[in-house]
Amino acid sequence: MGQPAAGFEQLPASDPEARLASTLTSRELAGVVALVRQEQAVAQRLVEGRASAEIAEILARSEATVKFHAGHVLTKLGTTSRQGGVATLIAERCLT
Repeated sequence: MGQPAAGFEQLPASDPEARLASTLTSRELAGVVALVRQEQAVAQRLVEGRASAEIAEILARSEATVKFHAGHVLTKLGTTSRQGGVATLIAERCLT
Protein backbone atom coordinates (compact mmCIF):
# COMPACT_ATOMS: atom_id res chain seq x y z
CA MET A 1 0.00 0.00 0.00
CA GLY A 2 1.38 3.43 -0.95
CA GLN A 3 1.42 6.70 0.93
CA PRO A 4 -1.98 8.23 1.72
CA ALA A 5 -2.97 11.35 -0.21
CA ALA A 6 -2.80 14.78 1.37
CA GLY A 7 -5.46 15.19 4.03
CA PHE A 8 -5.50 11.47 4.78
CA GLU A 9 -3.57 9.61 7.43
CA GLN A 10 -2.85 5.92 7.50
CA LEU A 11 -3.07 4.52 11.02
CA PRO A 12 -1.97 1.09 12.15
CA ALA A 13 -4.91 -1.31 12.38
CA SER A 14 -3.50 -2.55 15.68
CA ASP A 15 -4.07 0.80 17.39
CA PRO A 16 -7.86 1.23 17.81
CA GLU A 17 -7.47 4.16 20.22
CA ALA A 18 -5.42 6.09 17.67
CA ARG A 19 -7.95 5.23 14.97
CA LEU A 20 -10.84 6.44 17.14
CA ALA A 21 -8.98 9.60 18.17
CA SER A 22 -8.29 10.39 14.51
CA THR A 23 -12.04 10.62 13.85
CA LEU A 24 -12.60 13.23 16.53
CA THR A 25 -12.37 16.96 16.01
CA SER A 26 -12.20 19.61 18.68
CA ARG A 27 -15.78 20.50 17.68
CA GLU A 28 -17.01 16.98 18.46
CA LEU A 29 -15.44 17.19 21.88
CA ALA A 30 -17.61 20.29 22.34
CA GLY A 31 -20.62 18.26 21.12
CA VAL A 32 -21.19 20.08 17.82
CA VAL A 33 -20.25 17.93 14.79
CA ALA A 34 -17.71 15.21 14.09
CA LEU A 35 -16.06 14.71 10.73
CA VAL A 36 -13.60 11.91 10.02
CA ARG A 37 -10.35 13.01 8.39
CA GLN A 38 -11.52 12.19 4.86
CA GLU A 39 -14.69 14.22 5.44
CA GLN A 40 -12.61 17.07 6.87
CA ALA A 41 -10.41 17.08 3.76
CA VAL A 42 -13.45 17.17 1.47
CA ALA A 43 -15.24 19.76 3.63
CA GLN A 44 -12.22 22.08 3.52
CA ARG A 45 -12.22 21.95 -0.29
CA LEU A 46 -15.99 22.56 -0.36
CA VAL A 47 -15.45 25.70 1.71
CA GLU A 48 -12.82 26.74 -0.85
CA GLY A 49 -15.56 26.47 -3.51
CA ARG A 50 -14.07 23.52 -5.37
CA ALA A 51 -16.09 21.09 -7.49
CA SER A 52 -16.11 17.33 -6.84
CA ALA A 53 -13.87 16.59 -9.82
CA GLU A 54 -11.29 19.12 -8.64
CA ILE A 55 -11.39 17.80 -5.07
CA ALA A 56 -10.94 14.26 -6.39
CA GLU A 57 -7.85 15.33 -8.30
CA ILE A 58 -6.36 17.16 -5.30
CA LEU A 59 -6.96 14.26 -2.90
CA ALA A 60 -6.08 11.54 -5.44
CA ARG A 61 -9.46 9.88 -4.95
CA SER A 62 -12.28 9.08 -7.34
CA GLU A 63 -15.03 11.62 -7.87
CA ALA A 64 -17.50 9.04 -6.52
CA THR A 65 -15.49 8.81 -3.29
CA VAL A 66 -15.47 12.59 -2.95
CA LYS A 67 -19.24 12.73 -3.49
CA PHE A 68 -19.68 9.94 -0.92
CA HIS A 69 -17.74 11.91 1.71
CA ALA A 70 -19.45 15.19 0.76
CA GLY A 71 -22.82 13.51 1.25
CA HIS A 72 -21.80 12.36 4.72
CA VAL A 73 -20.62 15.88 5.59
CA LEU A 74 -23.93 17.38 4.49
CA THR A 75 -25.92 14.75 6.39
CA LYS A 76 -23.94 15.39 9.57
CA LEU A 77 -24.56 19.12 9.15
CA GLY A 78 -28.28 18.55 8.64
CA THR A 79 -28.49 19.96 5.12
CA THR A 80 -28.78 18.65 1.57
CA SER A 81 -27.17 21.55 -0.28
CA ARG A 82 -23.49 22.35 -0.59
CA GLN A 83 -24.23 26.04 -0.05
CA GLY A 84 -26.00 25.27 3.22
CA GLY A 85 -23.22 22.94 4.28
CA VAL A 86 -20.52 25.49 3.53
CA ALA A 87 -22.44 28.19 5.42
CA THR A 88 -22.74 25.89 8.44
CA LEU A 89 -19.07 24.87 8.30
CA ILE A 90 -18.04 28.52 8.25
CA ALA A 91 -20.55 29.67 10.89
CA GLU A 92 -19.81 26.82 13.30
CA ARG A 93 -16.06 26.79 12.55
CA CYS A 94 -16.23 23.01 12.28
CA LEU A 95 -12.90 22.62 10.50
CA THR A 96 -9.74 22.37 12.58
